[in-house]
Amino acid sequence: MVAGPGLPLGPEARQAHAAFLEAVALHQQGRLEAAARLYDAVIQAVPRHHDALHMRGVAALQQGRAEEGIALVRRALKLNPKFPAAWNSLGNGLREARQLARAVEAFDKAITQQPGFPEAYSNRGNALADLGRFVPALASYDKAVALRPDYAEAWSNRGRALLELGRMAEALESCDKALALRPNFAEAHGNRANVLLRLRRPLETLAAADRAIALMPGLATAHASRAGALQDLGQVEEALASFDRALALNPDHAETRWNRSLVLLLLGRFEDGWPEHEWRKRKGHPVATRSFRQPLWLGQEPIAGKRLFLHAEQALGDTIQFCRYALLAREHGAKVVMSVQDALVPLLRDLHPEIEVIGAERKPDAFDYHTPLHSLPLAFGTSLATVAAWPAYLKASPERVARWATRLGAEGLKIGINWQGSTGVIDVGRSFPLSQFLPLAQLPGVRLISLHKGAGEAQLQDLPAGTVETLGTDFDAPGAAFLDSAAVLQLCDVVITSDTSLAHLAGALGVPTWVILQRVPDWRWLLGREDSPWYPSLRLFRQEIAGDWDQVFGRILGELRARPGRHTVSAHS
Repeated sequence: MVAGPGLPLGPEARQAHAAFLEAVALHQQGRLEAAARLYDAVIQAVPRHHDALHMRGVAALQQGRAEEGIALVRRALKLNPKFPAAWNSLGNGLREARQLARAVEAFDKAITQQPGFPEAYSNRGNALADLGRFVPALASYDKAVALRPDYAEAWSNRGRALLELGRMAEALESCDKALALRPNFAEAHGNRANVLLRLRRPLETLAAADRAIALMPGLATAHASRAGALQDLGQVEEALASFDRALALNPDHAETRWNRSLVLLLLGRFEDGWPEHEWRKRKGHPVATRSFRQPLWLGQEPIAGKRLFLHAEQALGDTIQFCRYALLAREHGAKVVMSVQDALVPLLRDLHPEIEVIGAERKPDAFDYHTPLHSLPLAFGTSLATVAAWPAYLKASPERVARWATRLGAEGLKIGINWQGSTGVIDVGRSFPLSQFLPLAQLPGVRLISLHKGAGEAQLQDLPAGTVETLGTDFDAPGAAFLDSAAVLQLCDVVITSDTSLAHLAGALGVPTWVILQRVPDWRWLLGREDSPWYPSLRLFRQEIAGDWDQVFGRILGELRARPGRHTVSAHS
């Protein structure tokens, strides 16, 4: 722990140096108060003792007194600017004070002065990761472990960076490397639990989180990972209790509070869930954190006669679901302008003649208030009993409906199908193989019509020719997202889809739709019910056993066999 060049040793200096070494020994034993008193005595005797100033600052940082620790380390650096250990300590203090960019600068100074300084590289990686800059963070961790291959902390934190970069196998390998070096390393078990949670391996996640908690009961992130695993296992009330324990340890952790909000919403506890859902803004969602000079509107002020700017966030399906609140705002007398993803502008432009719909990067020249779409349920006090569930609030272009009616014809029971959303973490567990539809295709008079575009489309080539009808390359051509889908949906007798934006579109159009859900679904589908308060035309088919799609499709097959004729399949029959 001693760093920096030595001092000329006269009698007073020799005595001070002996006291300093005694203080360092106390520090290494974890006796921080005693060490701090002795450092203070050394500094009083030799005010320019930069080693004592530095270590006194380190002790203050370890005692949670960041401001004091930073000031002491800065005093040491003023006396000796070429002091890499102190620059590293300053970086740690600035990171603790959430001055992350300055922390990176301090670590850079330490590395410039001592290029072979693995701790500075690892700490620099931590600050960069806190900034969300995971690519350079990974490079810093890589340098740290190259310099010191037995550096368990760097291997563990490297796993965190790889997790955020979506490189799951490497992330798990890095955490395992840390644990091979230090089997009882609680934080590494916690990071490993996070990786396993993202991989949707809940039993292993639970084991890793429980091991971390046994080693370090106050490790909030492990309690949060445990909560996620319990949620995936369907133990939702138990998950909520684990989230509560995590937040008792770290009340301001935005990711945990946001994830807790999703559990509350899944349970239908909307009054508790919507306020907690606001933590997504602190989590750093890019749209929810858009800032404007005008105030945020969350329902406190009357909006009659006011110009309200609504802006979309998250995925296309979210925008389709929550754009209904633009209609509610208009009913309250607001003059509404809504910014949505560019791909949705043509579809939503006709939401209402008095609602102006603009692209994602635009904003009105003047407005009184603004609200992200996901904050509108909170602003309007939405409860499970008061969801604004219009039977249909979007409509397809009549011209497109007529055109597709001619192309599709009137024969058979037309079933629009979709089996996969866009690839990524959000889709894990939601999609199923297209081949699950094969028994349905064999029913007399049934026509399966693919409404699918993008990832998973290649599965069509694995089926016998003619099993599923496709709609050609001009279907939902670029610049016309969902316009053709909306028209074809309105021509289908029923739609059967995974949990994707198409389910939201069908519901917003009021089309009879059967949505196939994993055992523990996204929050908006709630638990244990076959209907949706958001969309009256939807019927929900849920897995009884995680990963078992055969049982779900067996039920669907039975439903269709019981109603083989055209126009006899309804959402709630």
